[in-house]
Amino acid sequence: MKFEYENNSIITCFCSWLATCIVCIARPNEPETLSLQLVLHGIMAVLIALTINHAHNKHDVWLRPVCILGQLFTLMALLYLTGEDIVLIYSVMLLAQLPYFYSGKILFLYIPFVMFYYAAVEHYQWGKAWDFLSPMVWGTFHLFAYMVTVHAIKAQRAEEKTNQMNQELIATQALVKQTTEQQERLRLARELHDSVGHQLTAMTIKLDVARRSIGEQTHSQLDELYQLSKDLLDDVRQVVSDNRLQTGLDIKQALLELTQATPKIQCHLHIEAGFELHNANLAHLILRSTQEALSNALKHSSADTVNIHLEKKPSHIVLVINDNGQNKSASFNMGNGLTGLHERVAEVDGNLTIEANHTGFEIRISLPHE
Repeated sequence: MKFEYENNSIITCFCSWLATCIVCIARPNEPETLSLQLVLHGIMAVLIALTINHAHNKHDVWLRPVCILGQLFTLMALLYLTGEDIVLIYSVMLLAQLPYFYSGKILFLYIPFVMFYYAAVEHYQWGKAWDFLSPMVWGTFHLFAYMVTVHAIKAQRAEEKTNQMNQELIATQALVKQTTEQQERLRLARELHDSVGHQLTAMTIKLDVARRSIGEQTHSQLDELYQLSKDLLDDVRQVVSDNRLQTGLDIKQALLELTQATPKIQCHLHIEAGFELHNANLAHLILRSTQEALSNALKHSSADTVNIHLEKKPSHIVLVINDNGQNKSASFNMGNGLTGLHERVAEVDGNLTIEANHTGFEIRISLPHE
């Protein structure tokens, strides 16, 4: 079971539930309803666990709202049965969960509702005088829990954003390093060919002429020098050829650097063995496309899995990136990121198609061969 929160928060949540349960059971106001109270405490524990269970958010969209409403109704029932204000700890715990899923407007309606219900139960069910001081004190506890949770969410998202940007930087550095090495190999190949290669060719020709025009006594020595220069020229030509051939960019390594530590999302790379690109612009476009797809999956969907397929076809290169996020409809707005991606693909005469449905979001890019 994968949870939305850190392990320390889960332990704190469990301890708070256990303490509230023990106090309510140890001093029951209505002993005849003790069994029902035990059942309700157990239901509350199950509902809390299901609410913060991260996996259910991906596949059962209806389950989390039902569990949150279930916590609220269980809380109201326990307040009604026990008359113990300590039950409001469950309300504080519920409020600490809500900012992860709902906006602040809903939360500020929740606090006065629960506080008014608490005061009404105290008055009508247990015959106490109207008391607004206790609801106000508990309301401040609720606000404190809300502010702490909001701060924790902002810190978590900032950390995730920093990690994502760090991975993008590492991936870009890997690609830049490969591009620099490619350019350096080509430069060395040209230098060897244009300077050393030409001079060795001239020397070999002169040695050949010399050995044909001298006497027998030095003929063998010139033959040996001629053969050495010829072998050296062949070696230089081989080095030049090898450097020109070793100009492929390992795009798979750059994509691995980008995806290996993406927060909250498991990435699967599907790239055929030996896949290389010789065009730095295409490699950069593929890397940027993957960055945009991962960024969208993190910010705009509930996806926890992203598949990246990259393959060479006879006439073009195909990049397909899809996730398993929940989309309410097939319609979506092209933001600045996707618009910029569309423009980049168009600049190289490529094609970009986007599909969104209830099973996920897919970006398909077709690029011409280098």
